[in-house]
Amino acid sequence: DNPGELGSDSDDDEAEPDRGAGRSGGGLIFDGKDDLVRVKESSSLRLRQAVTLEAWIWWEPTSQWQPIIARSDWPRRAFGLYLHESRLINLSYVSAAGNVAAIQSAAGVVPARQWVHVAGTIDTVAGAMRLYVNGIEVARGSSADSLAEAPGLPVQLGAADAGYPASCRPFKGALDEVVIYNRALSASEVAGRWAGR
Repeated sequence: DNPGELGSDSDDDEAEPDRGAGRSGGGLIFDGKDDLVRVKESSSLRLRQAVTLEAWIWWEPTSQWQPIIARSDWPRRAFGLYLHESRLINLSYVSAAGNVAAIQSAAGVVPARQWVHVAGTIDTVAGAMRLYVNGIEVARGSSADSLAEAPGLPVQLGAADAGYPASCRPFKGALDEVVIYNRALSASEVAGRWAGR
């Protein structure tokens, strides 16, 4: 229940995404240059055992990685869901012990210039990470230990490390129905979320 702030970073040099047509109703349009939404840090975001990152995206590939959801502010990072120009999706996180765990799909599995449902799950109790595109699992792997609590670290939509422009890597396209769950959704739940469109 944290609505976030549109277009704010530590230097006030980020812009507010435009409001426009979403997958269903309204969404946020990111220009691929300086748009972001920053969700202030709260205890509800200090997820230790599990998390699901979910969104509907309409994206335009660029020559860089594009963050959908990232809890990061260089040099500190917690978790994130990213796209690559080769149309793959990546899920990564930093564990409490400082280890990095990541999985990514094969290239070509994330369609561009159309609405796509994406989700990534991390379950450190079960030791599993999974990625889904349009309700279908496209990657799986092992998790590391529990997620880093990372107090003070915000969540950003459409950007990562907004306070450090060299690694900000802005998103180009539209986001709608972005959700962070404090548990790992099952494969059937993810498929149901996509099918319920």
